[in-house]
Amino acid sequence: MKSFLTSLLFCGLFAFQAIGQTKSTLQIKLNGYLNFSDRVADQTKSMIQCLAKYQRKVNRYKRYKSRLSRIYPPRCNYSIDYVYKKAQEGHLASLNSQVVTVKNIYEKIRQRNTALRDYCTRKTYLTDNYKFSDNTIKRLQQLFEELQSANEKLKQAVAQRGRTALGANELYSEQIAKMRQILAIEDNFQKKYFINLNDGRYVNPTEQQLAANVQKLSKLVATLPLLESNKVENFSLSRYYGSFKRSAKRLLDSRRKSWDKSLMDNTVYIYRSNTNYAYNTLVRDFNYFVKACKAKRIYFLKHSRVSPTFVLKKATSSYSKNPVVVVKTFTDKPTPALSVTSQSRPISQTTLAALNSYIHCLNETIDRNNALLRSIKAYHRRLQRIEAYRVDSSNTVGQGRRRRVYYPFYFTRSYYYPRSLFLMAEQKSKQLPQNYQMALNAQLQNIQNILEEIASLGSQLNAYLRKKSYKQDRFARSKQILERYQYLYKVFDTKRNRLYADILKIKASYAATNDVPVSDSEKEIAKALKLGLPVMDAANKFMRKESKDILAKSTATPLVEAFGSTQNIRYSREKRAEWRALRRIKTFVSAVSSITNAVGKYRVSPYTIKNLAYNYNYLVESYNDIAVSQGKHQRLMKMQYPQILTFGKVGYIPCDCGDANDDVDMTSMKGFAHNNLMLLLDVSGSMKDELPMLKKAMKYLVKIMRPEDHVSVVVFESRARVMLRPTSARYQDKILRAIDTLKSRGSTNGDAGIRMAYQVLQENYINQGNNRVIMVTDGEFTIKSSTFDLISNKAQQDISMSVFSFADQLRAYNKLRRVVEMGKGNYEVVSEGNAAYKMVREAQSKKLPGRKRRTRTKKNTKKPCDCNSSTVTKIEPPKIITTTKDSNGVNMTSMRGFAPNNLMLLLDVSGSMASKNKLPLLKTAFKKLIDIMRPEDEVSIVVYAGDASVVLKPTSASKPDLIKEIIDKLRARGKTDVKKGFKLAYKWITKNYKEEGNNRIILATDGEFPLSDYIYKLVRKRAEKGVRLSVFSFGNKNKFDSLQKLVEKGQGNYEHVDENNVQYKLVKEAQSTKVK
Repeated sequence: MKSFLTSLLFCGLFAFQAIGQTKSTLQIKLNGYLNFSDRVADQTKSMIQCLAKYQRKVNRYKRYKSRLSRIYPPRCNYSIDYVYKKAQEGHLASLNSQVVTVKNIYEKIRQRNTALRDYCTRKTYLTDNYKFSDNTIKRLQQLFEELQSANEKLKQAVAQRGRTALGANELYSEQIAKMRQILAIEDNFQKKYFINLNDGRYVNPTEQQLAANVQKLSKLVATLPLLESNKVENFSLSRYYGSFKRSAKRLLDSRRKSWDKSLMDNTVYIYRSNTNYAYNTLVRDFNYFVKACKAKRIYFLKHSRVSPTFVLKKATSSYSKNPVVVVKTFTDKPTPALSVTSQSRPISQTTLAALNSYIHCLNETIDRNNALLRSIKAYHRRLQRIEAYRVDSSNTVGQGRRRRVYYPFYFTRSYYYPRSLFLMAEQKSKQLPQNYQMALNAQLQNIQNILEEIASLGSQLNAYLRKKSYKQDRFARSKQILERYQYLYKVFDTKRNRLYADILKIKASYAATNDVPVSDSEKEIAKALKLGLPVMDAANKFMRKESKDILAKSTATPLVEAFGSTQNIRYSREKRAEWRALRRIKTFVSAVSSITNAVGKYRVSPYTIKNLAYNYNYLVESYNDIAVSQGKHQRLMKMQYPQILTFGKVGYIPCDCGDANDDVDMTSMKGFAHNNLMLLLDVSGSMKDELPMLKKAMKYLVKIMRPEDHVSVVVFESRARVMLRPTSARYQDKILRAIDTLKSRGSTNGDAGIRMAYQVLQENYINQGNNRVIMVTDGEFTIKSSTFDLISNKAQQDISMSVFSFADQLRAYNKLRRVVEMGKGNYEVVSEGNAAYKMVREAQSKKLPGRKRRTRTKKNTKKPCDCNSSTVTKIEPPKIITTTKDSNGVNMTSMRGFAPNNLMLLLDVSGSMASKNKLPLLKTAFKKLIDIMRPEDEVSIVVYAGDASVVLKPTSASKPDLIKEIIDKLRARGKTDVKKGFKLAYKWITKNYKEEGNNRIILATDGEFPLSDYIYKLVRKRAEKGVRLSVFSFGNKNKFDSLQKLVEKGQGNYEHVDENNVQYKLVKEAQSTKVK
């Protein structure tokens, strides 16, 4: 009996294996047919894209026939022979016949493509005007539609055969069913939108198509069932199933984005192909899941994509020369108060889903507003640069390059708010009681009105910039829009807080449910969010300048104590959710600790607070993903924290408490050791806002240095570069030009910069001198242990390293502190008010040999050095040059405060100007004028005698040697040819016209000469366009009538000049226009 049962058991086992092998073989055959179908769809898309390129060339040829010599033939023949043979090996007659049908249609398409290629090769289009091409394209359109229909019939037949032969599987059947439903919805959508062959883009789906698709996908994605993933043997299945869910969400987000953009009033909506990529990824992840199931002897069929088709429509453009801007203004409408009634029953899942739809809507809105906020701030920084350039671009000391400023020509066109989620939230709100529904929807409508105006402001700003209206109002309207943005962001924050508070009240009115399972990761994240909320509120107040305290330790202590000492969980497949949650929590706690420990040590920048909000919102996203993925046990979602829109400088900068106790001479280096200073500058992208302040401080120091002092500059971003080798301060111009060329870009490679700085500094080592590296950085880079050893060794060789710190993170502060300790230098936190002071203090760190070395005096105080940046006393630069001004405001030693000059000297060099009190006098005065001009001032010279010529094209005053050399070569000769001189002068000054500058021609002559009506007319027209003309008359003190009339037409000045006033008059003309 025992042997009989054993035999029966073995027979059953063999029978089970045989059934498994039969199902496996059948699955391979059926999937072979689906592989063929998918390959056909893929090759069809490639063929259509190839034909689209050909069609665009044809359209261009028809439009610009004379510009093109030939059309290259389309090479769109893609083979499917290999997958066709593989499919035929399935030996299922009914399916093989359908495969042959699909193959025959595909071959017809290939034949048509071959005919098109031969047609273009022979250039037959030159005789029939593309008639054959147009007919072939129309026929191809029909064939592609037939191919799509035949391919779909093949897929349906394979699916029917699979259901009959493979049967139903109990394991994972629920997940497969939901996944197939999502794929079926997407397949139907793919059949209804086409590629436009005339431009190669997808045709815009209608608003109704997008709405229906999004609503169907939303329901299915939200109800995707859970998959047990704790077991090790289910890990691969869980991995691919999770990938499918993420791809489905990505597809839904992309489709919702398209719907939102189609609803916007001020945008031209063009459907992008990124959703097609999401569709391909979705199919790929489903097939991976099917493959993983097969390894566990669970057999499902794969999925193949839809074969695309195309249409022929007129190509559309997103650009509009005169866009119609719909202006919308937010009006705060009163909303009914929420009256909450306590409920004895737990909250239902439909009610919870309705409340979650409001929170999801606001979270997506916060994401979009945060993205727009970056563009607003970038635009505001651009306006600040333009304003600084306009107000006083003469602050650059020395002969550096002329600064360039770029005017904006468009504002971001990518903003949209999730209007589709607002519509869906209103639909789901019908599950709520009537009083809740009215109160929440009224608040939601107010928020939507705010977002409508935000979108409208972007369109108004775009139109404003495209029309260059800022030339008339000097960005006044632009500034009004930015102020309105700031107001709307603040109102939005208030409204979303109230709405979220009401949602929490409604949730609290229902009885609690204790039987809902909660995972460890969900508990930890919820706890971190609860303790982190007061921290975010404090940061919010600080950013709005409602509080002077950045973050009290008492506010952050509960959060830090709860998670600061938590040990890390070792990663494993079973605990990866807890490991991931704890890692995100620790990142948030680290950001909080970085702010609380900053007092008296390092700065807190807006970026630091932005990073805090980012980490908090990341935790919120993690919690919400868990909350809505609980199937029948969903929980209320959390609200994200929006970033604050501020335009002023916000942050915390600790003061240097020793400032008042240091003996620093801000006007001279007398008595101090000779300097061998290396300025090691971090010019990476993170230092972009600090670089202008540093350049000013460096120029200040160079100005008071002695010829014995040497300066060198090394910069580092993604790589280290020597900008200036050790150079004596006697060559100030060379040093200042090197400083002016500094620009911010790239990432940070501080380690390479330190090594290069020491290498260059060693070349010019000064015995008993102040050999010092001043590293200016925010510390956001890695320093190797070998580099720390190098710093220590160089300090032993009397080469110190100090740090000007812009660190805003605790880890960066600790790193830079270690650099200073090993380099035996000083750690300085610099700000706008004390950067020059501290730069000079570093240069005066060492006295001359035989004199007592200056030491720092430290205050005996228990309190940390905690001063706000606004209280830092600004140290004025030394008055090295005294200025003299007369009663008319003419400054004979500086051009500061006056508009940039575009001066043209129209010089009479006829024989009568050779006298020593005429041309030689003017040459001397003009060279003195060049000495006080700035780099942004430009001069040019046109001379006329027997002929007219340009002896100096518009040249910056930063090249005084070149200009003076040209002036010295001027000689008097010949007769006078006025007309050519005037035409040439106006030609060149117009080419170099400066907006809001002093565009002026100075006609220097010693007598009257005939002036034609042409010259008077030319002078008047140019004066109306901002080019003035003044006259310097030498010799005769009587005014000539013709020259007086010329000055009236040119809106300039008539000046009689001699050796006593020529210099004054010339400077007065250069200072005719002040900075506005």
